[in-house]
Amino acid sequence: MGILGTNYGEAGAINLYGARYGLPSAISGVNSFWQRGYGNPPPKTLIVVGLSREYVEKTFQSCRLAGHNGNPYGIKNEESEDHPDIFVCEPPREPWPQFWDDFQSFG
Repeated sequence: MGILGTNYGEAGAINLYGARYGLPSAISGVNSFWQRGYGNPPPKTLIVVGLSREYVEKTFQSCRLAGHNGNPYGIKNEESEDHPDIFVCEPPREPWPQFWDDFQSFG
């Protein structure tokens, strides 16, 4: 299993707090985080945060909505406002090396 985040905030939070909950390290295509790769072997199942339903349905073999990133304190932020959905997805439709090259972003 892997956790795919789209920015440093998501991936960094998973890596900072996730171990105590038994979560794997996050993978992300953003900036130099991309260079860390996706692991060997690549994950067969992914928890995906920060992406739209349209993107995950187009990109992964299958996905289901698993939850929402909430904010009980009412603080507006990108994660809870722009893309709050959390998905559980099966591998990318493309082979992992091709998906990973395409997933790289600079922001």
